[in-house]
Order: sequence, then structure tokens, then C-alpha cells
Amino acid sequence: MTPLLLLTLLLLHVQEASGNRPTLVRCVCGKLVYDHKIPQKKSSAKPQYKRKSVHHAALLLYSLQNSGTCCEGLSPVASAETDRFALFEFKNVQPGSYWLAVPSKGLKAFAPISYEPLNIKGIRSSPSDYVFVLNGAGELNVELFEVID
Repeated sequence: MTPLLLLTLLLLHVQEASGNRPTLVRCVCGKLVYDHKIPQKKSSAKPQYKRKSVHHAALLLYSLQNSGTCCEGLSPVASAETDRFALFEFKNVQPGSYWLAVPSKGLKAFAPISYEPLNIKGIRSSPSDYVFVLNGAGELNVELFEVID
């Protein structure tokens, strides 16, 4: 099996968060965007969304507890902030399961993640690999951004 094929298979193992099942990530990093709903002239038209980068936003990382709820009564184990490109990276995080929370305009959106670093020599995940998508319902979803040549 070639290293590129192996890397592709490993990265395809990332899945969207659903319910309380954590999404596997290879780095606690990514780009934070907001799906902004564009008003439609016809009420029967399919809703359309425009993605906007979220600059200089705070992000918090909490240890994932068995209670199934985030993040009440928990202290953050780490914090990060998006830069001018909306990229962020939590440094020195131990492998494990976490809540990634984005406190935004009085609303706290969060997603369960399971951090397992990629342990292949010379290959490292980067912030451009993952897109964390906030929506108007207060949900935070994780998407994998892949470029395949």
C-alpha cells in the first residue's frame, strides 16, 4: 500500500459529528467558518448558504465527560483563537476525547472530537485539513478538506 493511499484512507476515517459520537481528528486545528443563510425571494426555493470566515474568535477545549453534555461545570483544558485567516491550532494537547466549543454572541456551539495524532513519519495534519462549520442553529460540524492530485 502506498503512503499516499494509506494517508487518504486514514483521512477518510474522519466522520461528521452526529449526536454525541466524537469526530476523529488528527490535529486539534482547522479553519472556523459560519454558514450564513441567504434570504430567498421565493419561499419554496431551496435555502442557500454562504460561508464566512470567523476571524479572531475564541475557542475552548473541554475534556469529554460521560455525561453527554458540554460544558457546564467543566473547566477548559486549553484555549485558542482564530487568526486573521480564521485558522486556529491548539498546542500541546494530549490524545483523547474533547468538546470543542465556540462561545459566540451568547450562543455556545460545540462538537465532540476524538484527537488521535497521525503517527506516520514525515506526514502531519495541518489547520487547512479541517473546516469547523458554525450554523444559525448553534451547531458546530467538522468537515475534512482534501486536495487529491
